[in-house]
Amino acid sequence: MRVLSVLLGAAAIAAVVLSGCGSSSPNSPGGNNQTTAPEIDATVNWTIVQTKLLQQLGMAVETTVTGSVDVYKSGSVEDTTATVSFVFHGTAYPLTWSSAMGYYSNTSQHKIPASAVKNGDEVVVTVTVGATTYADSAVMPGGVSVANDGSGVTWTTEGNYDEVVIYPLDANGIFTTPAAVSSVEGLGGMAVTADLASPVSVPQTAMTSGQWYEAEVLVQQEHIPFAGASALSDLHVRAIYLKDFQKP
Repeated sequence: MRVLSVLLGAAAIAAVVLSGCGSSSPNSPGGNNQTTAPEIDATVNWTIVQTKLLQQLGMAVETTVTGSVDVYKSGSVEDTTATVSFVFHGTAYPLTWSSAMGYYSNTSQHKIPASAVKNGDEVVVTVTVGATTYADSAVMPGGVSVANDGSGVTWTTEGNYDEVVIYPLDANGIFTTPAAVSSVEGLGGMAVTADLASPVSVPQTAMTSGQWYEAEVLVQQEHIPFAGASALSDLHVRAIYLKDFQKP
């Protein structure tokens, strides 16, 4: 995705281990007006939220699977007539073109149920342009766990750009500092490092006893070439886990 943000509540953060098995059919000379392979930028997000605000709404955990795909015919010209799907366990979930958002996305009519995805599951992204279908696959990360006191974070599948960010919260579970943060910045005295490896120990000296915090864990594989498409194409898979905790 040329410019892609994942907005979660007031925070912007953003999972993927490439299975290496991608398949695509070559461009068909007569089945497609295109003379070159399209650029395909695909992102799959698996998000698990366990926050204080959610608990106040009477929900313990919320899990969603969302995605977005751009298909460019040439340069920056979007192909709005492609057929796009995410496939889990043999079931295809279509993504539809949204002129408002400017990309293909899964809608409430084509919602991917949380039960369809588990850690280690393969997702296949298929894009059909004219008579040619391009497909690639990746393994969904997951298995993220945050200690109840925020002292440590673990996950079961490594990515190439994994992050842990800790935000201080107010009494209502709202961020007390600006949400924008990069992989090399810190918030509230908490150090952030790009591409961490599990397990991660969170520095307790940077937190205040009795204070509420939110751990945002992002395990992702970024910028994976999309098989058969143009060299500018890529596939991103991301596991995003949010959990609030109170420092003892």
